[in-house]
Amino acid sequence: MNKFTLLADLGTVTVPQDYCHSTAFSAFFERNPALRTEHNGEITDVNFSNPSRILKPGDTFLVSAYHDSAKSTSHGGRMHFLESQNAALIGAQGTILIWEQKLSSLPKGNWYFSLDKDGCLPELYDERRVPFVAAWRKESPSVGLFQTGGMWDPTSVLLCFREVRTP
Repeated sequence: MNKFTLLADLGTVTVPQDYCHSTAFSAFFERNPALRTEHNGEITDVNFSNPSRILKPGDTFLVSAYHDSAKSTSHGGRMHFLESQNAALIGAQGTILIWEQKLSSLPKGNWYFSLDKDGCLPELYDERRVPFVAAWRKESPSVGLFQTGGMWDPTSVLLCFREVRTP
């Protein structure tokens, strides 16, 4: 059985009023030029254009971070857990929200993943990939790509976005 344990409640994130889905990653890397490296060259608006849930300005989410204590849970098992939590699958764009609104709140020493269904993730280097935020130390946070079929270790953390609906 998959076991996920709560690492942190991160509070809410709100999609900024100037957010544009078609340019989200290019604008993010323009605001954070030190993150645009050869390694991150595949994190583009084209490669991650088809998330399950497209963000719109003003959308608000409650965010929780979970450790996978089994460490060997498959991508399907992780997705099943998110579905059981009524998570909004916002995919790679979730890494932008976390970076820009919650980076200083992330418990240090972990990799943070905002997942999506396989069909919404690009195949890069012969495998489906998803961006992550690495919050190792206050001085050197980073972003990168990880394969969905890869084995997680104790520092891998699943981000769960739950939509806040306004009446």
